[in-house]
Amino acid sequence: MFAATLLGRFGQDPELKTTKSGTEMCTATVATDSGFGDNKVTTWTKLVAFGKTAEFIAKFFHKGDSIFCTGEVVLEKWEDKDGNERQTLKLVVDKATFAGGSKKEETGNSRREEPRRERQEPRSESRGGSGGF
Repeated sequence: MFAATLLGRFGQDPELKTTKSGTEMCTATVATDSGFGDNKVTTWTKLVAFGKTAEFIAKFFHKGDSIFCTGEVVLEKWEDKDGNERQTLKLVVDKATFAGGSKKEETGNSRREEPRRERQEPRSESRGGSGGF
């Protein structure tokens, strides 16, 4: 087994389906970034989850949300319509959790800010005399 941990952001809403055997299955594509500036590279990873994990992801995550997940990396091979052999990696998720806010919150589109509180000067009690030092 080749296990991996992934921190990424959903490129679209996760899709929940039911298999022929009645098991819930969720599929999605997640973007991860590496590098900075002109060297920044975005890699897209296919996720698939089953059962309660699939239900959790489909219910609580949407396009732009961050996810932290672990699972088994699987090499998927197929033949395209032109007869060329193709392959891709996907992560079969066994654990998933929230990893911060959504992209909207980071760009300020739905950010909730705390109200500003005015600074209050500490009170000094007069102890007689000239009212100071």
